[in-house]
Amino acid sequence: VNVVSTCLLRLVQANGRFAAYSASQIASSAVLALIAYPVTLAALDEKAAFVAMIVLPCLVQIAFSLRTLRHAGEIPRLSSAIGIAPDEEGLRHFSRFILFGIGMIALATVAGAVVRALIVRYYGLEAAGQFQSAWTLGMQNLTLLLTPFMTYVFPVLSAAKEPNARRAAWIDIATVIVAAALPMVVAAIVLKPLLLRIFYTSEFLAAIPILQWMLLANYAKAISWLFAVATYSTGRLRWYFFGEATWNIVFVAMVFVSIHLHLPLEWIGIGFAVSYAVFLPLTAVICWRLLRLTFDARLLSLATFGMALIGASAWATWSETTIDWPVAAGAIAISGVVGLFALPPARRARAWDEVRDLIRSVRRTG
Repeated sequence: VNVVSTCLLRLVQANGRFAAYSASQIASSAVLALIAYPVTLAALDEKAAFVAMIVLPCLVQIAFSLRTLRHAGEIPRLSSAIGIAPDEEGLRHFSRFILFGIGMIALATVAGAVVRALIVRYYGLEAAGQFQSAWTLGMQNLTLLLTPFMTYVFPVLSAAKEPNARRAAWIDIATVIVAAALPMVVAAIVLKPLLLRIFYTSEFLAAIPILQWMLLANYAKAISWLFAVATYSTGRLRWYFFGEATWNIVFVAMVFVSIHLHLPLEWIGIGFAVSYAVFLPLTAVICWRLLRLTFDARLLSLATFGMALIGASAWATWSETTIDWPVAAGAIAISGVVGLFALPPARRARAWDEVRDLIRSVRRTG
């Protein structure tokens, strides 16, 4: 069921129905949220009830996708395409992407397993729990922003064959990402004690020193993602894999250094930040050399100011286990205003139109 829903969603994405794609993700998440509590209660007696938590959101996505594809007139084409065998060139192209994708997943999985095993062995299980809580919150901070954008970025950049068109599309995407990431990172930094209490318990406040460094690196992560995704979407898979491999190798190496020098657990978070300090310029150079893509003056100013504001927010709340609400509210407000007005007026207007399109899509499907 999950494979079917994923394939149909990719067809929706390929047809440029991004509002419908987002609506299906929102609807499936809403269904999951509604059934999570009763399913968990039912699972106390019958473990098979957890199947509903997997299947029902997928069924919602399938229903959304089929409705969108039917309105787009894609169902007849899909039916006829099923009987067509792929040509050799198309199969080779597809296999290449699959193999590189599997390789990157395997690399990240091995690196993550090695890091966790080392932390358990040399720092203990309690430290491993602190690391995992910081890792989860740190990695999820921008996932809400970057994951939905992948569905838009890949087809748009892949379809832009002319350098000028590709640059215009990439600058537009980069402006939105850099502007939107700023308040998200600042909010996570100033509210980190609250996030740990909500998603874990107050016992996990000891993870703040690690989490602080991971969140501090997240803005660099968003910017480096822009360079890496441009490389990937144009089929430069070897260079993309090289960048990802470099990040994982540097991070694992920093963990080994921390252990060898008997440094405190906080240095694992510092190693995370150092990895992105290496990854960001590396991806920027690769993207420039291959595609001649780089930030314009407006974007560079926004990114520089954003990093300064994030640094100031981190400094003002460093290792605090309570929230200074005036400082937190001020930092979030400043970052939100800067992020909003960093967008050109025409792009702001278009962003509101895109939000309205999404709302209309949800209402139509509902």
